[in-house]
Amino acid sequence: MAKALETRPVKPEDLRALDGVLGNEGGEAQGAFPSLAVCVCPPGALIVSESQAGMEVYVVLKGEVSVRRSRWVVFQKELARLKAGDIFGEINFLMPTARSASVVAVGHCEVLRIAAKDFKDYLDARPKLRARIEELARQRLYAGAPAA
Repeated sequence: MAKALETRPVKPEDLRALDGVLGNEGGEAQGAFPSLAVCVCPPGALIVSESQAGMEVYVVLKGEVSVRRSRWVVFQKELARLKAGDIFGEINFLMPTARSASVVAVGHCEVLRIAAKDFKDYLDARPKLRARIEELARQRLYAGAPAA
């Protein structure tokens, strides 16, 4: 049975962390993301499910998450471990398709969840950041691609 994610109110230190991830210097995150939520994840919680629809973007605030892709029918391969300050969900945001991998909490962790519309509006005004996010998505797609 999947472990439920709880949310908590966004704190000023969460916004500062998000500003750091996005390369902001003046507290730009405050007010820029009306949908912003902090998800509190117990160990083993499924945050994002492979092959499911979804365009939210996430930022790891605390703890660590495992990015996994299915192999055959019942096995999963860990592609990466992400820690505080890392982004995930950007691939589906940029290319609206089914999720390319699952993301599971390794231990207790907290992640920021940003709705696609808010993230799009934010990136539309920041072409350099958009290019950085697009490059990250490209690197991750090619790193996870099966060998030919």
